[in-house]
Amino acid sequence: EEAAAHPTAFGEGGAYNAPGRVKYRDISGPDGVPDGIIDDNDMTYIGSPHPDLTGGLNLELGYGNFNFNVFAYGSYGNDIIHYARRQMEYSLHGGNSHVNRLYKSWGSPYLNGDNSKATVAIADNNTGSEQPSTLFIEDGSYLRIRSLMLSYDLPGSITSRINVQGIRIHAQVTNPLTFTSYTGLDPDLTAAGYGMGIDRGGWATVRQLIFGISMNL
Repeated sequence: EEAAAHPTAFGEGGAYNAPGRVKYRDISGPDGVPDGIIDDNDMTYIGSPHPDLTGGLNLELGYGNFNFNVFAYGSYGNDIIHYARRQMEYSLHGGNSHVNRLYKSWGSPYLNGDNSKATVAIADNNTGSEQPSTLFIEDGSYLRIRSLMLSYDLPGSITSRINVQGIRIHAQVTNPLTFTSYTGLDPDLTAAGYGMGIDRGGWATVRQLIFGISMNL
């Protein structure tokens, strides 16, 4: 009954509406008011890839011969369109599907009849369910620890024996932690221009563990 009563999609006489499919908002007809039809007149701007705030913190602490450095960076208020999820949870990709399509789609046997737990429209390959919409937009805010480094300067009593001015031993880990609600692999997207804020499934930022010794001769 709810599907039958919803504004007709797509266009007058459209047959998309059915239980388990996406509900699109009727925001405007030709006269500027909802007209009971979902069509091109209901398109509008959604989301923004531009953050309200970006910032970083570089903190260095020292005690005796030990030195600790942490560098963090964050972005707040930007949106990401999770295009990769649109590809894998629906039929757009044409390849392997996300596990959500099996376990969390409307009508999945793994939901044991409780469709209130469904997060993905019914897996019937109807392209109407994968139209660009707020369904695929997520909060892209994040805070990332980009670098943690601990170093130790050998005492002068040791370096003087080998005729060097200083020796520093350090251990560093890059990108150890990221705090975000974004469900993709990495909220720190590098694309700019028309691709800004669109996650097409790029690889996550690499985490590295680095050990080193520097000498001041």
